[in-house]
Order: sequence, then C-alpha cells, then structure tokens
Amino acid sequence: MRQANPPEVGQECEFFPDVDREGRPCAISIKRIDELVVARPIEKFQRHASAPVPKPRQSAVAVHENKHRDFGMIDRIYDLIAYLIVSGCIATLLWVCLSGYVHRYMGYYYIVMNIFAAIGYIVDKTSAMKGRWRVKESTLHGFEVLGGWPIALFLQRLLHHKSHKAGYQFVFWVCVLLHCLLFFIVKKLDLTFSAVY
Repeated sequence: MRQANPPEVGQECEFFPDVDREGRPCAISIKRIDELVVARPIEKFQRHASAPVPKPRQSAVAVHENKHRDFGMIDRIYDLIAYLIVSGCIATLLWVCLSGYVHRYMGYYYIVMNIFAAIGYIVDKTSAMKGRWRVKESTLHGFEVLGGWPIALFLQRLLHHKSHKAGYQFVFWVCVLLHCLLFFIVKKLDLTFSAVY
C-alpha cells in the first residue's frame, strides 16, 4: 500500500529490515521521524528484530548440488575403491572372453547391458537436476541385476548420483550379489549341459 506522504531523500526514518518473496532484502513499516508521536515499545522491536529471517529460495540445481556435496576424505576413498572395482570387472570380463572361459557373445551381452545402464543413469541424473520426470529406481536396479552394475557403480561416483542414498545403495549391492550368483549358476548349468551332451 502506497504511503500518502512518502519519505524524501535525506530524511531520517524508522523501519524494520525484512526480505521479500524473492529473498531480497527490503524495509517494512517505514515511518518518518517527524511523524512518530508515540514510540514503539522496546520489547516489540526486539521481538521483531530477533525473528528468524527467511533464507533466499534456491533453484532446483543448487539444492541438488548442495545435497550431493563432497563428503571429504571418506568420499574420496570410496571413489577410489569404486574405480578399482570397475577396472577389475573390465579386466576380468576381457580375460574370461579372450580365454574362452565364456563365449564371446557373453562379452557382447555385458557391453549392451552396461550401455543401457549408463543411459538410464545419465537420463535420471539430468532429469533430477532439471526437475523432470525421473527414471524409476526399479528400472535402474533391473539393469544392475542383468549385468550393468559396473558402469552403474562408476557413474554413481562420477556423477555423485544415488551415491549417498543409503536405501538405494543397499539394494544396489544386493543386485550385485544376485548378479554374481546368477552368473555362476548359468556357468554351472552350461558346464553341466556340456558334459551331458
């Protein structure tokens, strides 16, 4: 509401600091000194001054980055362990394919599944930053169970995506164990059928 007699430049005024809807500092209850007839109670001013000032609103990107900020030395150690695990998986996959332990088509299968998992993680990360529709966690876990967990682990640490969500990490490592168990079961059945036929 516009004042009938607004203050002019250079006049002494009394006001209270505040912030507007956009989080910008502003002044409220502006009164010219010569208009003040009765002083405001001291305790009312102190109560208003001690009230918590609302924090400026943050964009979705800023909130997402703050949520997944760096966690220090422990985070870096976890990154190193994750990269070593992924490197070991890639080396093992190359060895089992080249040595004939598994058919080379198995190597092609893992390449395809890791590509699908990578696409899922990148799309989900981009959607999270832009506030768009997310990829279902069940879909990401499905790629992990089917063999895409190495690239999933790599992107979790590289993109800082799902890496500090305890519930997701628990299910992720369960998916890793299930995949390893499934791999050995398939390999055992393959050896059994080879011996029979």
